[in-house]
Amino acid sequence: MKLEYGQTNDIVSWMELVDQISGNFPGLETKEEREEHKKTVLRFISRREAICIKEKGKVVGVLLFSKKHNRICCMAVSQEYRKKGIATMLMEEAIKNLDRDKRIMVTTFREGDEKGIAARAFYKKFGFVEGRFVEEFGYPNQELILDTDTVDNKVRVKENIHLFFEPLNEIHTNALARIWSNTEVTRYTNIKEPCTEDETRRRIHRLKEYDTFVVWDEEKNQIVGVVGCPCMNETKGEYGVFYQFDQAVWGKGYASKAVEWLLRTMHEKHGTCLLIADVCIANIASERILKKVGFTLMPDEVQFEKNGVVQKVHQYQLQL
Repeated sequence: MKLEYGQTNDIVSWMELVDQISGNFPGLETKEEREEHKKTVLRFISRREAICIKEKGKVVGVLLFSKKHNRICCMAVSQEYRKKGIATMLMEEAIKNLDRDKRIMVTTFREGDEKGIAARAFYKKFGFVEGRFVEEFGYPNQELILDTDTVDNKVRVKENIHLFFEPLNEIHTNALARIWSNTEVTRYTNIKEPCTEDETRRRIHRLKEYDTFVVWDEEKNQIVGVVGCPCMNETKGEYGVFYQFDQAVWGKGYASKAVEWLLRTMHEKHGTCLLIADVCIANIASERILKKVGFTLMPDEVQFEKNGVVQKVHQYQLQL
């Protein structure tokens, strides 16, 4: 499969794909509406704001974006070519063309609309969050917002929470010892005893070899948590996911924002990969976070023993 910017001679194959998926998109149901959309596609092609994926010359995925409005305007993938990474390829290329210092917008189906289940999960994987309700072509939709900016490899999450991230290092020992010494923080983890500074230093030494980051609250100028993805199987592209936060910031959205950032970072660095998170069933808040960012609950339960107590565990997975 090959990614290309659309050319006028692609329009026939492009519109064949549009005809195929038109039943799922308001504003494309009638022949007249699709003819109008064809004119729109040609305008976007002329501005080099139209991307497509081809397989043996056939257009199998398309995306329109607007530099002027910093917006993803339309995206579709042929049904027979879904779950092959095509949407991710399109989105990554589109975002390269947009202004990451400003909000990036996209409109999709509202939560609860079965047409939008896959689309909403996909956008949330990239870090989009819910915005205002809108209507397009008389159909109820919702805006989703990607509201980040990147400066000197430190990512600040806007809105009410201002975070940045640094690769884990021994200089973070004191801050993490404070967090990991709280038994409420480590209650549902494999940390069996409150961490001393020496044990914290040993854990950092092990974890810093992987994609692990401390989370700073920019306004408080202090470390409030740690997130990471230790490699489980490099050949298969499988990574674990963990996150632990200072109890003082629980329930305030810090973990959700940090995990969203971690998913984007893993995707940018590793491309297609499988993320796996094991969560104690009693840890309802953590399960809620994983579901929010797009993870899927696996059917089998497992168990682990900690300090003589057997805990049941759910496994969640997310294919980036």
